[in-house]
Amino acid sequence: MTGAARVTPSPTFPTTSVLAATVLRDTRGRHHGAAPGFTGVPTPLLPGSGRPGLRPGLVSWRSVTLPATGWRVRGGGDGAGEGGVRAPVKPGAEGLLDYLAGTFPVGVPVAVVQELLGGGEWVVLPRGRWGYRRALARGRVTIYHDGQPDMGAHFVASGKGCRELEATGVIDGPEGWRTFLARLLRAEVSFTRTDAAIDDREGLIPVERLEEIAKEGSYVSRLRKWRSLTEGESPGRRSSADAPGGARITGRGVRWGVPGSDTQIKIYDHALLAGEEAPCARVELQLRNERARSFVRRYVETGTLALAGLLRHYIEFKLPGSSPRRWRWETAPWWLALLQHAAKVQLAVQPVVRTIDTAARWVKKQVAPSLALITHALGLEAVLGLIADGSQRLSPWQRSLLAAHGPPGARDAPR
Repeated sequence: MTGAARVTPSPTFPTTSVLAATVLRDTRGRHHGAAPGFTGVPTPLLPGSGRPGLRPGLVSWRSVTLPATGWRVRGGGDGAGEGGVRAPVKPGAEGLLDYLAGTFPVGVPVAVVQELLGGGEWVVLPRGRWGYRRALARGRVTIYHDGQPDMGAHFVASGKGCRELEATGVIDGPEGWRTFLARLLRAEVSFTRTDAAIDDREGLIPVERLEEIAKEGSYVSRLRKWRSLTEGESPGRRSSADAPGGARITGRGVRWGVPGSDTQIKIYDHALLAGEEAPCARVELQLRNERARSFVRRYVETGTLALAGLLRHYIEFKLPGSSPRRWRWETAPWWLALLQHAAKVQLAVQPVVRTIDTAARWVKKQVAPSLALITHALGLEAVLGLIADGSQRLSPWQRSLLAAHGPPGARDAPR
């Protein structure tokens, strides 16, 4: 490029760590994660604040030379620059799968499920759960089976289970997860939960300020509720100099979303939770049901988790500004640096079609034990009274569904 500025490594920060340590402004005043090879005055981040220091360096995107390797052009997104500014790509920036669960179709033999999950020796567990009477385990990967006639075998691979699948060669090579998930999709597995995470080992996430950020509302999110994940141990009889009263913090972080909902985001001190000495904060996206299935399908089709883009779709941390509309505030530099200026990505989720059959399955699974209890204790008349009362409180949607269904046996009548 003719007339391009000469690449000058920062005299203060090594060029290999400038991304994690500095933030630069472009000529339009937006913050950008500084990249190795950018010329300009690096701006140290204030410890724990995620905000740039005073007198940031003014840099024009047109006056820098970008390295030829280790970069990928990304389009769009706040702070991504104009014309497709090149953003750095780090190993692991796309994230990792940290939990996987799904249900096989009815009739698939347990032996086939074992083979699809890697074969080998499986241990018989003393009991099942979630309505399954039996269970098999190989490390942290578990298969549940022998449930109701309409329940296919269910499997769960926890975080450690996912790592075991990788260590034992079930997930083999760079395309291992994509191949494995494609194989399960061909077997018509219905995925019920996926957890994907990005680990921050460079100190970008201000973990100790997350609760403060949540309380002051310095973010915009599609998830309305948040909850602190900070917890500790009660003080013992003896105290120590480094832990007054003997109390200590055992977990620190914040969760956005309601427990059990289809989408949750957790940001927490992973090193503290795992008892590791090396600092590590984790951003975790948990998806259930149709969102989990859409996530897996998208990964198999595109070959990328696109986790950074999904996270930006669900939550965006901001620097407080003067506008009453928080979405207009500037995106926090630490969030952009962590997610590598990825463009926002939205999952395509099919709407749930509710029918008489889905209502009957829900009653059988959730309400039938209570109905049996009432019948045995108060008699069948009590249950019939509940039905009569419910008939008077049908919603317009339920009445239209009933009209479309017709009287009992109408579906099986000859046409």
